[in-house]
Amino acid sequence: MARGVYYAAEMLLVGSCAFETLLRAKLPVVTSLRWQPLRWTVLVLALVAALAWLGLAARQMADRLDGQTLAQTATDTLFGQVFLLRLVALLGLALLMILRRGRKLAVTLAALALALALPAATSHAAQASPASFIAVGATLDGLHLLACGFWIGGLAVLAMLFRRKEPNILFRPVAIL
Repeated sequence: MARGVYYAAEMLLVGSCAFETLLRAKLPVVTSLRWQPLRWTVLVLALVAALAWLGLAARQMADRLDGQTLAQTATDTLFGQVFLLRLVALLGLALLMILRRGRKLAVTLAALALALALPAATSHAAQASPASFIAVGATLDGLHLLACGFWIGGLAVLAMLFRRKEPNILFRPVAIL
């Protein structure tokens, strides 16, 4: 459950940041989306879910949960090391959100921490790759997750624009033939 919440929050973060950056570059007449409170909520949700995921993984690995087990899991396992990288990226994203700067860097940090690209290193696709093709499986898994994130976040941005009846974007119903 924690992993699912984490992925959903991260996909929403990365996709909305990326899609909004692309939209601002291609259609600068579109007024800015004011959804910092929603982004903060999603970021905090991602952080809480990541911590819960680490705790659950540590308990599963050691059959107990205490401070020493958490520290060992975070420092001595690939999962924990990737977790620490995600945490650094999420905290960097939070800093950029506080400063309200660096959209492109925010997209990059969201994609990294976003756990979309980084958790791919410990995913089933990476581990199921034949012989020494773990990097191929991890790369494909990461690209797949990033594409999903862009799609989900993009839909969120479009829904917000549609809801506020953005005058600079023409929404036409599509006829299905």
